[in-house]
Amino acid sequence: MKGIFLLLIILTVPFVGLPQNSTLVKSCKGYFETGSKFKYSDSQYDAVVRVKKGFFIEKSHNSDFYVKSRIEWVSDCSFKLTIIKLKGDIGVLRIGDYLLLTVLSVNKDGSELKYRTESKNGSHELSLIKLR
Repeated sequence: MKGIFLLLIILTVPFVGLPQNSTLVKSCKGYFETGSKFKYSDSQYDAVVRVKKGFFIEKSHNSDFYVKSRIEWVSDCSFKLTIIKLKGDIGVLRIGDYLLLTVLSVNKDGSELKYRTESKNGSHELSLIKLR
């Protein structure tokens, strides 16, 4: 059941608002280069996101949850994530489904990204903290 948490966050958590120290971003590709690593800003979720050679990989430390998605850039700050591998209970999304992720802002030191996801299940806004 814990495996479902990450995609449910993407699909159900409302956006709380941008911090005062955030700024709009003109190009976001550099934030998602191979080797980039993130965690979700909500500390109750233990999943780590890694970017490796054009793939967006989400993995939990405490469960068997694992999602591997192919990154396809749509614009400078928007990309499509097509799910190609799943492990664990992830709920409504399946292999072949996709999410459109759009970066809305990055705080001034580049450590936190606010973004919106859109999928067949709706649109939601969240944030990621950059670890490297």
